[in-house]
Amino acid sequence: MKKTTLCLVCVFILMLTAQVFADEVSPLQIFHLMKQVFPAQEKVAVFISDAQYTKLKDKINLAAMQNNVKAHVFIVESSGDIGTALNGLEKNSVLILFESRTLLNNTSKLYILSKCKEKQVPIVTTSKAYSDSGALVAVVKDQDDKLALTLNLKQNAHLKDLFTEELIAKIGFNDVIL
Repeated sequence: MKKTTLCLVCVFILMLTAQVFADEVSPLQIFHLMKQVFPAQEKVAVFISDAQYTKLKDKINLAAMQNNVKAHVFIVESSGDIGTALNGLEKNSVLILFESRTLLNNTSKLYILSKCKEKQVPIVTTSKAYSDSGALVAVVKDQDDKLALTLNLKQNAHLKDLFTEELIAKIGFNDVIL
């Protein structure tokens, strides 16, 4: 009886854990999308919290390798970390930004968006809020657990010529902000 109860508890925990992780967009999905948008890109910067990086480190490294890019990871836990990370961004690179409390702070968000615009660094993110505020691409899971892709060309006019109707259809953007 005890073994059966323990097995049922373990199965329940595994199912719950799988559901929690299924709600997240994987690093492979984010890197693959970035590579579809910027096929020649060889370097990316990644802004991520320490807790997320601890959990996703191997997946980020694998995603970077599979997409033939070198990922420079910046652990961002405070506004000071944001400034240091932004100083480390190279012009014409791409920023992959994982959603976190520090990065979603409105002041931080506006600062990151303005500095990236200044350096012409497009942002690919897991945050719809960032895309609505100016990030180029957001990849999130919708209520049906399907990927929803947003393209914001309103705040990224310098990249408008890159996105033909064919490319937008090929990638499958659900929402295009002009």
